[in-house]
Amino acid sequence: MKFIGPVDKAPSNRRYIAFAGGLLALMALLAALDRLGVPETLIRFVIFAGPLIAFIVVGLAYGTVSPIGYLVGDRNVPAGLNGLAIGASLVGGAAFIGLADALRLWGAAGFLILASLAGGLYLAGFVFAPYLRRAEALTLPDYFGRKFESGFVRHLGALVLIGALLPLFLAEVEIAGWLIAAFFGLSLKASVLGVIVALLLMVLPGGMRSLTWNQAVQAVTLGVAFALPIFYFWVIGSDGLSFAGSVSDAGIAVEHLPPELQGMLSSLSSIELGALTVTVLLGTACLPHVLGRSLVVASPGGARRSFAWGLFFVAVFFAVAIAYSRQIHWQPVAGEPLSWGKAAGGLPPVLSGFLWIGAFAAVLSTAAGTLVALGGTLAHDVYSHAIDRMTPASRKVFAARLAVIMLCLLAGRFVIFPVAQVPNLAAMSFSLAASGFFPVLVLSIWTRGISWVAALAGMIAGIAGSLGYFAGIEYLGMSEIMGISPLASAVFGVPAGFLASFLVHTGEWAHKFSRRTRPPKPATNSV
Repeated sequence: MKFIGPVDKAPSNRRYIAFAGGLLALMALLAALDRLGVPETLIRFVIFAGPLIAFIVVGLAYGTVSPIGYLVGDRNVPAGLNGLAIGASLVGGAAFIGLADALRLWGAAGFLILASLAGGLYLAGFVFAPYLRRAEALTLPDYFGRKFESGFVRHLGALVLIGALLPLFLAEVEIAGWLIAAFFGLSLKASVLGVIVALLLMVLPGGMRSLTWNQAVQAVTLGVAFALPIFYFWVIGSDGLSFAGSVSDAGIAVEHLPPELQGMLSSLSSIELGALTVTVLLGTACLPHVLGRSLVVASPGGARRSFAWGLFFVAVFFAVAIAYSRQIHWQPVAGEPLSWGKAAGGLPPVLSGFLWIGAFAAVLSTAAGTLVALGGTLAHDVYSHAIDRMTPASRKVFAARLAVIMLCLLAGRFVIFPVAQVPNLAAMSFSLAASGFFPVLVLSIWTRGISWVAALAGMIAGIAGSLGYFAGIEYLGMSEIMGISPLASAVFGVPAGFLASFLVHTGEWAHKFSRRTRPPKPATNSV
């Protein structure tokens, strides 16, 4: 494989196995150097630099100037590797870092949230993904535009995608900057700048083509970094830190969490917890950067197999996270800042460092996935279909690259100089995606003859129901209905979307029926 692209041939599975072996060899080498007294700063640098250089090399090597390659990765991605990318996209930095302690806190409610995430991925892969791939769409809004032959539905779908993914992208950039700042003791400004440069080098050359192979590499990194400490605990088995003990006692040690987080989910009523579970389930099924992975394979069957592999990888990750819920403490003592050596209790420095690079790989994977989805939609659905309909293919790729650069600059501006609560807005991604996309996706697949007007009405009503409840609670002082959190507003938006589409569709059918059954007017006699 050439180090500077473009490379036309897809990487084989053996290359990823070799990369995993290289990570293991690097860990063994650094562990030996740590025993020999090599400075800790050098070990930190190598732990971070080694995988990061691999991510950048893959991004540069798989560059492309083809719109098909940039937007959907040439549609030649193997199902297994695409499943790795799907798993890495869904896990994200927040889940990698916080899931173990979340399970420790939430108990049975936490397992219900995990089940809803897995169920949403199942819906995405086995209900929606084959139909999206069969439509030969390039983006999710492009699917709506082709299905309903409407620019209005396409453009509204693009707005929903941007509203759902932009806060999530900003949040992932912020988490990545926080990780680098804590790991190296840098300022947040310098750390975020480093994250933006890494994202540009990974995504800018090849878009979805670079992203696909990069996410597979990042998933391998995540898996190695997550599995090695568990193997370490399994081997030493001391002080009750065995693998079996961690699984059986998951969710018990709540006292290790900050007091303000304790009881977050355990205090919810069954209605509140049910609303949150439904929102996560439907939102996961409609996340654009996850659904978009169905467009990069060769066939609808390949899309289904990709999500089957992705579901398997996510299930393995969740199982290991359950084990970590007793052993690994990403959040130490309340009020104490997270820094090198305090992230993972009981681990040698090298293994602790590999957990950091695993978390960083998970963050980069989700951030890059959302960035490519946003850039592709801005270039294909906004610029090409709303601004310049006669744009040539080369200019579409240029527009996508320009959108990627502008989004990265925007992320740096919002993270370094925050003007809003980005984490709260990012948590709304599930509700917005579910409310804006789920009713229309279902109706477009299983309802015959639904018009673009009914689809547009459903999308508008879903967004209005979700955003209206969120804004009313957060900014207008409205009381919660039955205690339902504004982050679970999809339970209002999704029914509103279905109802609006059904009413418009029924009205159109009744109008057509009345016109068919109306008696003809009598002919007038001409003099």
